[in-house]
Amino acid sequence: MRSSTLVILIAVLVWSSSFDSCHAIRWHPWYWRPWYWRPWWMLPSMRHHHGGFGRLNHTAPPPQLSPSQPPPLLLPPSLPLPPHNDHLPPPLLPPPPKKSHAPPPLPPPSSKPPPPPANPGHETRKFPTFNVLNFGARGDGKTDDTMAFHSTWTAACQMEASTVLVPEGHEFLVGTISFEGRHCRKNIIFQLDGTIIAPMNRENWGRDLSNWIVFKRVTGLTVQGEGTIEGSGSGWWHVSGSDDLEDIEDVGKQHVDLSDKDEDEDYGDEDNRTEQREGRETVVTAKVLRGVKPTALRIYRSNNATLAGIKIQNSPNVHVKIMNCNGVKVHDLSVSSPGDSPNTDGIQVHRSRDVVIHSSNLACGDDCIAIQKGCHNLTVYNVTCGPGHGISIGSLGPDHSKACVSNIMVRDIDMHDTTNGARIKTWQGGMGSVQGVTFSDIRMSRVRYPIIIDQYYCDKGKDCGNQTSAVAVSGITYENIRGTYTDMSILFACSDSVPCTDITLNGVDLQPVQQNGHGHHHHHIHEPLCWQVFGEWTPTKAAQINCSLQAGKPSGYNRVLLNLNLC
Repeated sequence: MRSSTLVILIAVLVWSSSFDSCHAIRWHPWYWRPWYWRPWWMLPSMRHHHGGFGRLNHTAPPPQLSPSQPPPLLLPPSLPLPPHNDHLPPPLLPPPPKKSHAPPPLPPPSSKPPPPPANPGHETRKFPTFNVLNFGARGDGKTDDTMAFHSTWTAACQMEASTVLVPEGHEFLVGTISFEGRHCRKNIIFQLDGTIIAPMNRENWGRDLSNWIVFKRVTGLTVQGEGTIEGSGSGWWHVSGSDDLEDIEDVGKQHVDLSDKDEDEDYGDEDNRTEQREGRETVVTAKVLRGVKPTALRIYRSNNATLAGIKIQNSPNVHVKIMNCNGVKVHDLSVSSPGDSPNTDGIQVHRSRDVVIHSSNLACGDDCIAIQKGCHNLTVYNVTCGPGHGISIGSLGPDHSKACVSNIMVRDIDMHDTTNGARIKTWQGGMGSVQGVTFSDIRMSRVRYPIIIDQYYCDKGKDCGNQTSAVAVSGITYENIRGTYTDMSILFACSDSVPCTDITLNGVDLQPVQQNGHGHHHHHIHEPLCWQVFGEWTPTKAAQINCSLQAGKPSGYNRVLLNLNLC
């Protein structure tokens, strides 16, 4: 047995001595070498030509590291060596990071303001702006820019929320113009920062003598800015006198566009009007021209409109007329014309609902605000009025017409040097009603007639006979009306057949104006008149007014109810 073992040991030694010492492989852990060093059993160069594994080929160059390949993975030396066998485990990789649901940290706040846009102008605006200067307007106050304004509007109204810009520093001479919105997009802004002036000569106004600037059927219209509309009205204010008839007749017959006029729109002296309908036009003789004067700014059938910030002055006729509109807001408006300029109402409202007028200064030659037939849910507050004819409802019911006005609130008003204060005026022979009206917190200074209800209203030059029917006046409240007057503190001239009902006076304190230096009042002071008025009055301690209101209902209250039910 021992001899057999010795023979086997000698044979093994002889067999191993046949290896060339230069080809012996020293043991080196493969994972401590660069990635191109591999164990001999993993290198293709170790395969013999007959397909088996051979010894390491020292003549083959090591593979080159490509820049696009990732760096090798090195394990720290503290890890144990892998076992020396033919099935080594893959190298250990660090575990993937855990997903966090927390939001990424916000960057630190910067004290520097954001940089300005690189190219301010049309490209940086959210909505497009159309400048009238880019459409041919000269803005020199002499060149007629009417067509340029029309072209600008035509382009702007094709895009919603666009802006028509009338830039500051320019005067634009513009004749009669109508900004039609029937086929326009919504929410167009008319940005008036410059000045628009009217033609001085009446002959240059074109065929429509009743209006100057008209916005028609525009939804979401906004007219705003710090600019001015100059009506150049001095040449029109005395046009109705007989001494002007010869000049007007030289103009000859004019074609006046009445296609959008309502049947009952006031066109001046209707008794002198002669009309001949010819399609969409009316031929008006020279007699009519004496009573037709342009309204400076008219907003017609435009819902959700806003008029803000601009100044309108010296209009030939009414400064602003709002007709057949819903949801109109007027604020920070300035109206200015002389106190003796005829028919230059500040704001007229016709057949409109949900209208708010506030924070405005109105000085003119007629009513600061005139609320006409068909007005409902109208609020006026924080307005200064004077000179002018005060704030009026009416006149209502001319030519036996029907008129309905309701839910009117007038509060926080300052009036000075006006002919009237809070007034309601109706014609005899009319029908309908005025109801639900409040005049509150009004401060008056040198007002001739502070409180008026006149159911016998008759315009100058009219032949007004006594008539039994009348527009009913009911549910009217006057509260906290204070200040001075120059003629008569209260004038209630109500109809015998349709008396005024539910009239309430509370906190009314009106004193006659102080005497002048000669010991006389500026005007003769009259006692108040309270005729056919039913309601309640709570006088203040300092009040010096003797006006007795009748309690209860009048004997002819059925006529009042009949008119109230018509509305």
